[in-house]
Amino acid sequence: MVPWDEPPTVTFLAAEVGLSPRQLQRAFCDRLGVSLLCMLLSIRLDLAWDLFKSGDVAVFTNAFWARFNIAPSALQRRTDG
Repeated sequence: MVPWDEPPTVTFLAAEVGLSPRQLQRAFCDRLGVSLLCMLLSIRLDLAWDLFKSGDVAVFTNAFWARFNIAPSALQRRTDG
């Protein structure tokens, strides 16, 4: 099982369903019209948005800090200046 705090790799997902990574990517795109990596990114962004919208900014900030080792506000200051 892949930990929830790390994104699953295409290789991991392919092995879980008994396909090669390329077969999985092709089948995913053929059936859903979007690449597997785009779908995974979309899911992760939706989860981040839900955390942010929940009003509990501390949960979002803590998750962001744990993943990137920087607070969102510090990153914003760094990119603004």
